[in-house]
Amino acid sequence: TIIGDGHKLIFGKGANLGTLNGKLSGLTIESSGDALFISISEKAAIEDVTLNVNADISTTEGTAFLALTNFGSIDGLTLNASGKINALAKSTQATDELTFGGIVQNNYYKFDVAAQTVYRGVIKNCNVNYSQFSLVGQAGANAAFGAVAGVNNGFLQDCKVAGEIIADTFDLAGICTTNNALLSFNVNEANLSQASADTGWNPITCGIVITNAYAVENCQNKGKISSVSSCPQFEIQEGTDPATAAAGIAYLNRGTTMTPYIVNSSNFGNIECKAQYRNTYAAGVCISSSGGMDSCKNNGDVSVKTANGMDAYVGGIATIVYGNISKSLNRGAITAVGGKEAYIGGIAAQSCVTIANCLSSGDIDATAKKVYAGGILGVSEVVRSGYYIYCGIADYCISQVKMNVNSTDGAPVYAGGITGYVKEMGLENNDSMTYFGGCVTNCYFTGNVASGVSYFGNIVGVCGVNTYENNLYNTSNGVEYYNFDGNYYLGNSSKAFGATVTDDDSFAAVEDKGADIATSEFIQNTEIYKTILKNCGLQ
Repeated sequence: TIIGDGHKLIFGKGANLGTLNGKLSGLTIESSGDALFISISEKAAIEDVTLNVNADISTTEGTAFLALTNFGSIDGLTLNASGKINALAKSTQATDELTFGGIVQNNYYKFDVAAQTVYRGVIKNCNVNYSQFSLVGQAGANAAFGAVAGVNNGFLQDCKVAGEIIADTFDLAGICTTNNALLSFNVNEANLSQASADTGWNPITCGIVITNAYAVENCQNKGKISSVSSCPQFEIQEGTDPATAAAGIAYLNRGTTMTPYIVNSSNFGNIECKAQYRNTYAAGVCISSSGGMDSCKNNGDVSVKTANGMDAYVGGIATIVYGNISKSLNRGAITAVGGKEAYIGGIAAQSCVTIANCLSSGDIDATAKKVYAGGILGVSEVVRSGYYIYCGIADYCISQVKMNVNSTDGAPVYAGGITGYVKEMGLENNDSMTYFGGCVTNCYFTGNVASGVSYFGNIVGVCGVNTYENNLYNTSNGVEYYNFDGNYYLGNSSKAFGATVTDDDSFAAVEDKGADIATSEFIQNTEIYKTILKNCGLQ
């Protein structure tokens, strides 16, 4: 046990104290960035310590400034870091991910067999400040840096990150790279930017975590998030997805379709993602989500830009969605420039599950050869998995979006006040075809479209012809559900649906179905509209 009583402890380069089994408190520590401890044991504690680091590290191994592994408690630590980390590849072949953390590399857990107790590392009430700090990596090193921790398998809560981190070929997250346990009440205020000219590298930058496999609760990003690929043209290998990505909260959210794994978390920073020869993905909250998201908000502007036949994907809350989104709000403006296709949604770009009780008011400005844009959902997908079929659903949603969408060469533009394109799937059953498609129900569109669009509908831009004509499906217990029902939009020259489309891409204008024209006063006084506002935290 070391009680510093305000004194200073200086670590020479390469020095460490092995394993901490006692307590460290009341100290100011200075180091050149090497980990001070190999591990912090389950009964050890660090309290009210200031760690000043001027890093000068070149390594083929992941590391952190305080400890490699924490099983104990770190409370009230202040980390002030400057300098540089250079991640080197062990060979010319890509290795497993090299993980780096600001405070610890692994916030881990230990099972005590004798006591039948699980000890989980705790990091809380910490302040982390980065100034003139940079990360440089080789593509083969596959490096990722979490500003507080590398991997979290314990409790990481009530921590704040500030300053600026600049990365080159080094993935970057404001709190940790991978979360397998609980992140709660953490705030990133640092500006995080990654730019890479390496043809073999897909840059990823996130405000909170890169991969979430359990729970992110009540976290906020307030810093600017930027991810840029500046590499020249290269040969794209078959089966690969050359991409760059930027998100306010997470890149990947793993879970089930029903369980909320990102809850009550918000982004306030602007999100920027750019490339020339890569697809671009950006979202206010999460890029790809198979876990649920509940009560999330985006207030930052989100932009993607690519060229040379590559695609752009952007969503106010999420980009590609396999898990339900509920009670979420987007206020950020969305801008997309695609070299080939652009997929844009006020809440999500593509979804095969349910988006419910959500509102988007951020304007959409998109340009590409072919555009799919929706005030709530860009494309309602249909996905078959075994015996199950999943369809994109927008239910109890409000779109106040103003859209400006354009094609660069006259290709179709599919734009809907709620959903841009509702796809369908036909399955043969006893010599007949049964069609499955997405739903848009109990939704309100009070925005407008600022330019001419090939196929625009106040509710849906384009819909599969069979889904539109049938407009209902029966469950196994005989309950009927309508694909389009209970929708309202403001009166103007456009209809609720832009067109229907057949399997051979034949388009036909259609009459409105499942939607009614209404005044602003009528819409605002409906109980469903008021309930949606309340669920989004606006009343």
